[in-house]
Amino acid sequence: GCWIGYAGLNIGLPAMTIKLAAGEETAPYFSCYFALCNLFLAIGTFLGGLMLDHYSEVTFSLGSWSFSFVVALFGVCGVLRMLVLWALPKVR
Repeated sequence: GCWIGYAGLNIGLPAMTIKLAAGEETAPYFSCYFALCNLFLAIGTFLGGLMLDHYSEVTFSLGSWSFSFVVALFGVCGVLRMLVLWALPKVR
């Protein structure tokens, strides 16, 4: 199941970038896309590490379930990352 989402993001988003880029402007679009993605990936990794250090003892409860901060962080990040797949069918 997880590999389907991974392939959708890592194949679908660059394919969408190609479709949205105008003719000769494909290279600048790709360079901006990957530069910004990697910049925010680095920022997110840094902030995630800071949050993990700061909130490592925190737990969340949802009904009878109890989650550590790490599990909740990965769950929220996974859901947010998969929301991008919602936009892919709209680009033709």
